Amino acid sequence: MQYDPDDLRQLQLVELEVLLAIDELCARYDIPYFLDSGSALGAMRHGGFIPWDDDIDIGMLREDYERFVAVALDELPEGYRLLTPDVTEGYAPMWAKVMREGTKFYTRETLEAGLDQGVFVDVFPYDRLCGDVREAQRQVADCLKWQRASYIYHAASVHVPHKGVLGWLERLMCGAAHGVLKLCTRQDVLVAHFRNAISRDVAGDRVTVLSYPVEGGFAQDELLPARMVSFEGHELPVPRDAEGYLVKKYGERWMDVPPDGQRRNHAPEILELSRGTG
Repeated sequence: MQYDPDDLRQLQLVELEVLLAIDELCARYDIPYFLDSGSALGAMRHGGFIPWDDDIDIGMLREDYERFVAVALDELPEGYRLLTPDVTEGYAPMWAKVMREGTKFYTRETLEAGLDQGVFVDVFPYDRLCGDVREAQRQVADCLKWQRASYIYHAASVHVPHKGVLGWLERLMCGAAHGVLKLCTRQDVLVAHFRNAISRDVAGDRVTVLSYPVEGGFAQDELLPARMVSFEGHELPVPRDAEGYLVKKYGERWMDVPPDGQRRNHAPEILELSRGTG
């Protein structure tokens, strides 16, 4: 679907409500976090959402992420729910989401998986990369392998990188792999393989999101302690060295606004908002 501009803005405002609920919980339990990826870019370049963006991402070090998951399972405000690969059936990502109940944000993949997904904020854990370069490369490759397997296990219609004949072949192969995985494995087995891939014996001093790694990762002091900036009129945390972080994520010209044809979002098949739009 394509967004009506009013619907996109209402979606952003619901996501902001979810973020502020997370922020309050993290403040109560002294759990550090920071705006991640496009949300950090939006904060630094636009003072809020990237105007065409339709999601919010936050990041936490793994130990903080595990503490957050433990408290969020029981202590999110009424109307919010935590989704994780460990406890949520039909859930493919290897990170958590906090979802606003009473809303719908259904992609083709979540529809196939039978996941009742509402409007959400992504919560990404930053894990330690192996100190040895080759071991780190194997660690990243294994984590990506199991994340992709989880996507294919949950839905045959996954996004593929190419179009035309090559894209058709990729979709055909993903459909076949989906059938095999559904016969041969379970969600909890895929999660266990991913966690084993994270937990290499020789951890280094750099961290990254192993579902969406940045080459070389980040030193922890590039991320924390976070610094506060304005995001949609609220003071919220971004990585300590936000400029350096954004260079690694998006290149030296991260402040440049892309032309219309290069602006991307994640528009779903079905969108229903508790604010009365849909």
